[in-house]
Amino acid sequence: MANLANPAYVIERWHTTLLSYLVCFMTTSLNLWGPQLLDKISRGMLVWNIVAFIVVIVTILAVNDHKRDASFVFSEFQNFTGFDTGTAAMIGLLQTFFGMCCYDAVSIETVGNETVRLIPKSSLPI
Repeated sequence: MANLANPAYVIERWHTTLLSYLVCFMTTSLNLWGPQLLDKISRGMLVWNIVAFIVVIVTILAVNDHKRDASFVFSEFQNFTGFDTGTAAMIGLLQTFFGMCCYDAVSIETVGNETVRLIPKSSLPI
């Protein structure tokens, strides 16, 4: 931000280190002394995500004049990525895999007496 406001400003390595320390200090402080605030923030983020999703979908549907029928949307596959078809499909699923990795780690955590051994394994792509 400082570089955008003042193009002559030169970002030094120690500036980024100090900013990293500040972020760590602020998040640690929030986790230690503000659990009630974290609950309110997470509820607010949930509402924000739901509202933003609805706004984006409605905007895209309202603005787009070139709509396709359902048979094209659900039966046609066009690959303009430069990758082969299988690789392009896997790249499309990559974000879903990352999200499911976190859910799986939480479910493994509650498995029983072997949690100390199983939780590190949940982060490995086996």
